[in-house]
Amino acid sequence: MKLAKSVERLKSSPTIAAGEEVRGLLAKGKDVVRFDIGEPDFDTPEHIKMAGIEAIQKGFTHYTSARGIPELRDALIDDQKKKGIGLSSSNTVFYPGSKIALYSVLALLLDPGDEIIMQDPVWPTYGSIVEYFGGVSVAINDWNDNNPRTTFSPHEFERRITSKTKAVLINSPCNPTGAIVPESKIEELAQICRSKQVPLILDRIYSALTYNGEDKVPDFDIEGGDIIIISGFSKEYAMTGWRLGYTIAPKKFTDILVQLQDNTTSCPSSFVQYAAVAALRGERDWQKKMNKEYQDRRDAMVSEINKIPGWKCASPQGAFYCFPFISNVGDSGSFSSKLLSECSVSSVAGKFFGMHGENHLRLSYTTSKERVLEGMKRITEFYETRWHRPQKSLQ
Repeated sequence: MKLAKSVERLKSSPTIAAGEEVRGLLAKGKDVVRFDIGEPDFDTPEHIKMAGIEAIQKGFTHYTSARGIPELRDALIDDQKKKGIGLSSSNTVFYPGSKIALYSVLALLLDPGDEIIMQDPVWPTYGSIVEYFGGVSVAINDWNDNNPRTTFSPHEFERRITSKTKAVLINSPCNPTGAIVPESKIEELAQICRSKQVPLILDRIYSALTYNGEDKVPDFDIEGGDIIIISGFSKEYAMTGWRLGYTIAPKKFTDILVQLQDNTTSCPSSFVQYAAVAALRGERDWQKKMNKEYQDRRDAMVSEINKIPGWKCASPQGAFYCFPFISNVGDSGSFSSKLLSECSVSSVAGKFFGMHGENHLRLSYTTSKERVLEGMKRITEFYETRWHRPQKSLQ
């Protein structure tokens, strides 16, 4: 079998790989504190589950339009308008997960040698997809270990735009830092992109998981500019296994996305779309409680991290990750592996999140507060009693 040359550029996901290793240990009965997984530990709310079950029972188990069932489009339009984003049903496409939504958008934009400008540190899948298409990631450091507010500079992004730039990609709140790009800076960057005729891609998968109100964006008229929004239901509604994502984009671009969807996954599961209508139309008190629980866990984790000599962690504004600076550990990958093998705490090494991610760990607080404290106790004891030595190498 002779494979395509593009396979040489295909990379595995370090976050998924970390999860696979942990699942193997759990199957053997190991007591692992999981700080690796970027998945809500809360169950999908009952009203959403019942809507999916009822859809199956009523026979809603057939193909739908790639644009989504009409009820879902209408519900998303209403939901987004509350957030200042104006759109119509001609601006939506739904997918079996937001990752394939991202893949589809980049597939339509990139030729070999083209560039996508993005943050650093940031979710590694962005760069992996860009590289698979033969593109180049242009990374801009926007993280400050001493301050939860990003050092995001729209003019730094503007400076890096060239004739090869096909899009600027922003994730806010950001995985792995939890930093939020302020509304004013998103608006400024959107104006820059518009003047340069470069699309602005906004990944808003964590937009509802914030601790000081929802992540804000300017009032966007999607049809009036080259704004592409990617999001989904996994994080916001604790629906990771349901696999439902979407794009919001100008009609001309959306029409081509629909053509690509028609020739790939066709559409997401029909009954999942009915469940998503219930998610968008239903009450949100449960979500406020979920976010409050995340905030309590965040505060506990940040407090314990900052007690470790030489470590520091700014309190994330959104998502459910801490991204602490870890001193005197050498290679973050080796340190992360040692944490798992010697004290049964999983994490993801910071080096996987970009060139400015080294000397960090991504620690997810998608587990109970009691387990957060237990995991941090193990990390602290390991670092202080078995690891931390002057000039000690990880090798």
